[in-house]
Amino acid sequence: MKRILILLLALSTLGCTGGSGSETGGNLGPSNSEADLQVALNTGRPVLLEFYAEWCTHCQDQAPIINEIKEQYRGKLIVIKIDVDQNPGLLEAMTGQLPTIILYDGTLGPDGHPNHVAFWIGYTEKSEILKAISTL
Repeated sequence: MKRILILLLALSTLGCTGGSGSETGGNLGPSNSEADLQVALNTGRPVLLEFYAEWCTHCQDQAPIINEIKEQYRGKLIVIKIDVDQNPGLLEAMTGQLPTIILYDGTLGPDGHPNHVAFWIGYTEKSEILKAISTL
């Protein structure tokens, strides 16, 4: 929970470094901005957040899984992908490791911060992510 609070503090102090859905230029798909993340976390809907980088091999392996989940849960789950090279500082506030995936349930805790229900560092199997999503 402490790491999540650090991330939220980092999000509130960093400026937006990219437009909504701007293309990364690589094969990992569109990158969202810090502003996109803030909006998503305030919708009341579940959010799957992935921190990645184009040069990260594990991120390249993870990308098809995240994209499949995005399609499978379209309209039910917001998927936000943050390219750490376009949004420096956000991941360092968490773990500094890639990929990092966080699942939020769409509710706020007593402290007013979004509740996360799962947190993965490194390549994560689709079945593990789906298992966590199924609890929402």
